[in-house]
Amino acid sequence: MAIARKIAYNAVISTIAKIISTILALVGIGMITRYLGVEGFGKYATILAFFGFFIALADLGLYSVATREISRKNADAKKVMGAIFSLRVIVSTIVAVLSPLLLIFLPYENDVKLGIFLVSISFVFASSYGLLNGIFQKNLIMDRVALTELCGKVIQVSVIYYAMQADKGLTMIIMALLLSMLFNFIVLFILSRRYVPFVLHIDVPYWRKFLRLSLPMGVATFVTFLYIKMDTIILSIVGTQEEVGIYNAAYKIVDTLAFFPAMIIGLMLPLLSLFIFSDRKKFARIADKTMKVFILMVVPIIIATLFMADFIMLVIGGGAFEDSVVVLRILIFASALIFFGHFYNNVLLAGNQQKRLMIALIIAAILNVTANIIFIPHFSYMASAIISVGTELFVVTAGAILSYQYLQYKPRLSFLWRIFIAGGFMIVAFILARDLHALIAGCIAVIVYLLCIIMFRAVSRKELMSIFLRREDV
Repeated sequence: MAIARKIAYNAVISTIAKIISTILALVGIGMITRYLGVEGFGKYATILAFFGFFIALADLGLYSVATREISRKNADAKKVMGAIFSLRVIVSTIVAVLSPLLLIFLPYENDVKLGIFLVSISFVFASSYGLLNGIFQKNLIMDRVALTELCGKVIQVSVIYYAMQADKGLTMIIMALLLSMLFNFIVLFILSRRYVPFVLHIDVPYWRKFLRLSLPMGVATFVTFLYIKMDTIILSIVGTQEEVGIYNAAYKIVDTLAFFPAMIIGLMLPLLSLFIFSDRKKFARIADKTMKVFILMVVPIIIATLFMADFIMLVIGGGAFEDSVVVLRILIFASALIFFGHFYNNVLLAGNQQKRLMIALIIAAILNVTANIIFIPHFSYMASAIISVGTELFVVTAGAILSYQYLQYKPRLSFLWRIFIAGGFMIVAFILARDLHALIAGCIAVIVYLLCIIMFRAVSRKELMSIFLRREDV
């Protein structure tokens, strides 16, 4: 029971901290868009895309496998973390040192190149402390990580505010990210050594053995980056920074919403993994409930965004990002599909079908990058938005087919009509409240949707509790 309480406490604290961090991130984006304008925000988005590129390139699957290895019974956690943390630092440093060579061939202005160099340093700290998370996960103290990252986000937003007030420009805003990552690294490095006092050391034979296990996960991480973020890099090379800014102002909403499916599926993955081979009925019930919760969330998200896109972009970017409205209305469908992509990807992982999943993701990446290279020069960010939707649709379709073909899982969707009727009433509420302020109209529409969900008994309290408490017997 003590372990159950500890898990519940960590889940609650971590969720609250991450929600506050997400809100702070949106506040920071709002300040950056208003301060830098469309072109400046495009530069900022380009720089952050390379930050993601460095993270994905040097991932190598080390975190997932290291967490698994130190969690095994009688594992030598000091040896594992000492060797793998050393490997992480070496690989990250090599990538950071080589990044200036990459800058020579990129057609960017000097401030963008300087920003990319700064995020290459930031990435060393980010990737290093990311590996340490396994120690906290093993000891059921992920609340420390969430609270540390929240403090780091406060530092980042504070420095962004200072940059605005003192008119320090793009470079200081990138420095805010560097300072945040440095803070997270120092705090989590110190805290981690209380539980596993590892020592840095070189162990090439162990690295070879470890990489044979971890590289497939690393490839999957890099491939996922390619089909999610490569469009920004391609757009920044063949287009303009203004186009990058317009596209990424809308895409920030997708990034923010992606937190929710990741959080929910993270809660459910242990149960899916536990029952998929031992109790198929329980597995199917849990998977169906998770799918149901996703549909319950996705329907109002799509409807609200379609009606409130103008208001959302005004809040996020101010009046300069009017062109982002139509992009957001397209990308919201990609955001919705990400929920179900997460769902099927984790069903496949629970069923030990990660190799087939990786093949599907590689195909998605190839199709995405190829389509972006062909169509961005002609249709700019509109091509990127439509291709993003198409890519996510491919990932969901492939996941559903693989789940049915190799795991014989097909979700039961008999409840759909109740949710769609509730969504219909939500649309009517938006239409009737169209003369009111967008925020008031949105609140009314959401209340109508929730009342309809309750009235039509689309979901029960018991079903929701079984998701968020990770219990099948609730």
